[in-house]
Amino acid sequence: PSLSGNLVYYLVPDEDTTLGSDRACKIVLTGLGMQPFMCSLRHEGCGRRVTLTLLSPDGKPLSPSDLARLGKPQSYHILGQNKKPGRILVNGRMPRAMSQGLNHTDRIIVGHAYCFRLVIPLVAAESTPVSPAEGILSLSGDIEQALFEVVHEHAHEFLECRALMDSIQDRIGHEKAQEFLELFGRTLPLVEEGNLITTTVRPRDHLRFQLEVCSDILTFTTDEPELIVRLYKGTESGEDEAVIDVAELPQFIERLSHIREVY
Repeated sequence: PSLSGNLVYYLVPDEDTTLGSDRACKIVLTGLGMQPFMCSLRHEGCGRRVTLTLLSPDGKPLSPSDLARLGKPQSYHILGQNKKPGRILVNGRMPRAMSQGLNHTDRIIVGHAYCFRLVIPLVAAESTPVSPAEGILSLSGDIEQALFEVVHEHAHEFLECRALMDSIQDRIGHEKAQEFLELFGRTLPLVEEGNLITTTVRPRDHLRFQLEVCSDILTFTTDEPELIVRLYKGTESGEDEAVIDVAELPQFIERLSHIREVY
């Protein structure tokens, strides 16, 4: 089996292949959201099975408390990004257990900088063969699909937004409520990315973006809610935060593009 993309990494049978920014990892990756240790992949089962195990930043398998913390809101300037387990998504979703079996063509997102597709040759040989050109097009589609399917369904903010949509869907309709929830889910990782870059580039400023739902009280019964992004500035103690800016979603997307350029 191998992880394929612009580069191909082969998985040695019956060995743990670790991914992360630490030089001790077998696959060393650097970039946004990359922790010293992110996860490990083990190739076993006569070349047909690959198991992914989530790792803490110090290289140990995640404990149940660490796994539970992944779905809770984090304040980056209080916890520090190096104390939080790395971002690993399988087919757009966070693994629900410390270890998870993977399937042929599964898409694995590591941090905010890498996306891989798992290729298991013995399983691929049993599938319909494709030409090299079709394989390249398929891989390009996999990357686009992997980014589109990212859903932070276990994140505290997403669960709160879902509860809000359930309470107002009678007013705005089920279809619009689902569309708004999907937009919220697609925007949440962008806000997380903005926080990671800001913490890296300006660690002493204690800045934090937060995605929020806003409704006009004068048109509450007839109008749809909107997404806004507030910018908070904290203190060294982490106890007090003040709102220093509010941006509508298009404004935040434009700001994020500039933040990426600075990074």
